[in-house]
Amino acid sequence: RHGVDSGCTGIYINGDAIDFYQASRWSRDPNARNIHEEIETLHAILDMLPFEERVYKIGNHEERLTRRLWESTPEFAVLPRFAVDEVLEIKERGFRVVHSKQHALAGKLNLWHGHELPKGLVAAVNPARGIWLRVKDGGACSHFHKTSQHTETSGAKNKKLTVCHSIGCLCDLTPDYASINAWNSGFAVIEIGQRGDYQFDNFLVDRGKVYAS
Repeated sequence: RHGVDSGCTGIYINGDAIDFYQASRWSRDPNARNIHEEIETLHAILDMLPFEERVYKIGNHEERLTRRLWESTPEFAVLPRFAVDEVLEIKERGFRVVHSKQHALAGKLNLWHGHELPKGLVAAVNPARGIWLRVKDGGACSHFHKTSQHTETSGAKNKKLTVCHSIGCLCDLTPDYASINAWNSGFAVIEIGQRGDYQFDNFLVDRGKVYAS
């Protein structure tokens, strides 16, 4: 709703739009949701989105299906029809696909889901600072379910400003496997200029209300 009201023309789903709970390596409740139900729910959400430009990034939760195929039925995993983007029928719903660990740009802004970045970002005060320590470049990621920002300057006279962002999540904040955490709901709006310059606005969602971070 915020994107529509703000005049956004595109949406970038930055991974983990589906959980693939039953393909997880965590202990699983056999009575919990099944993969078919999850896919139907995902399709209902994707089909209702009104944006002209649509991009879907494959995150680590989508990769759960791929890993399960590799481990249990590798003879099927090599078939194109079992690629996760094909199983989810993402292209059929008007989305371009950014594959897992594939580098993406929104204008000049680096975009990662977060699972492809070096490990240890959570321990670095906040995920945004972790991006800087490990990548030494600006950009934005999801994955850590936490809104944060880190700013660095370099140069003696002609200062260069580099900013890293992490984006909140739009999912259950108290799942069984991590019922106590420091997560928050959130999303970002990116306005891209003709030369690729961008304006990045990070938003928090708290009890149904949207706030600028």
